[in-house]
Amino acid sequence: MHQSIVPQSYGALRRWRYFELDSVEEAQARITGVLHPHKLIPGRQLRNARYRMDFLPLSGLGFAAINHGGAMHVDSLGSNDDYLLLFCPSGTGVVQYGGEEFELSGRLGFAYNPGQSFQARFSEQNEQFVIKLSAEVVGRHSDGGLPILKPQVDLDAPAMQPWLAMVRALLSSPGMLDLARSKRMIAANLEDLLTLLLLEGHPHQQQTLRRSVALAPATVRRSEEFIRQNAAKPLNLAMIAAAVDVRQRTLLEAFRRFRDTSPMKFLRDVRLDAVRARLADRDAPSTVAEAAVEFGFGHLSRFSQAYRRRFGENPSQTLARAQRRSS
Repeated sequence: MHQSIVPQSYGALRRWRYFELDSVEEAQARITGVLHPHKLIPGRQLRNARYRMDFLPLSGLGFAAINHGGAMHVDSLGSNDDYLLLFCPSGTGVVQYGGEEFELSGRLGFAYNPGQSFQARFSEQNEQFVIKLSAEVVGRHSDGGLPILKPQVDLDAPAMQPWLAMVRALLSSPGMLDLARSKRMIAANLEDLLTLLLLEGHPHQQQTLRRSVALAPATVRRSEEFIRQNAAKPLNLAMIAAAVDVRQRTLLEAFRRFRDTSPMKFLRDVRLDAVRARLADRDAPSTVAEAAVEFGFGHLSRFSQAYRRRFGENPSQTLARAQRRSS
C-alpha cells in the first residue's frame, strides 16, 4: 500500500480559511504574500471559478491547502527565502525544474530550495498541499550552511515514514494545532522535530552556501541592493529590516549564514568603497573629510582606521594619487 498525503489527513487545517476569491489576480497576490512569489495562469477561463486557500502559520513553519478552481499553470519567480514541500493530493500535477519533470501526487512531492525557480501544471479538480519551512529553521539543524534538498520527495521511502507520521498526527489533531498556535515553545519544538525528521529521511546535499551570491535568500539580496542605493543616508538595522519586510533577528542570521558578516558591517564596507571611489575620481575633487561625511562617517579617526584596514592605505594616499593623475 502506497504511503501518501490525502485531504483527510490534513482535515484540521480546514479551520484556517485564508481566502475564498473569484479573482485569479487577488488569489495570486494572497498566495505570494505568505508562500512564494509566482504567477498564476489559468488553463482556461472558468465561469464562477473559486480560488480557495487554507493556511496555518506556526512561526518558521506553515501549512497550506490550495484549490485553484480548475486547471492551472504556476510560474515560480525564484525569489523565495523558504523551503517548500509541494504535493497534489487531489488531481494531478507536474513540476518542471532543471530540465526535468517531476510528478506530483499525494505520494510524490517536489522540494523547493531557497532561490530556485520552477514551473508547474495542475489538472482540473486539483488541490495542492504545501509545507513551508523557513531557511532559518532548516539552517539551525544542518552543518556548514543550508542543505540542498533532492527535488523529488517519495513518501513511500522507508526513511520518510517517521516524518509522514508526524505530519499526519499534527494535521489531524485540532487540539494539537490550537496548542501550537497559542504556545510559542510548542510550535518551536514541532518545527524543530519536523525539520530534523525531514533531514534524516529525505536525501540532500550538505553544502556551505554562506558565501554564495546566487543562492543567498532574497532578503539578503534585497537588503544589499537597498543598502547600496541608500548608503549615503542615515541607516540602522531596523530601517534595513523594515525595507525588506523581515525581522531584525532573521536578517542578522541570514547575513551571518550567507555572507559571514552583518548588515551594518556590509553597510560600512559599501560606504568605504563609495568613499574610495570618490577620492579616486579626479573629475570630482573632494577632500577626505568631505567624502567621509558625505557617506555617513562622522568620526574621522575611526573612519581612517577602517579605511586603512580595508584598503591597506590611508584615504589621503588615495586622494593624493588621484590628484597626481589629474595634474
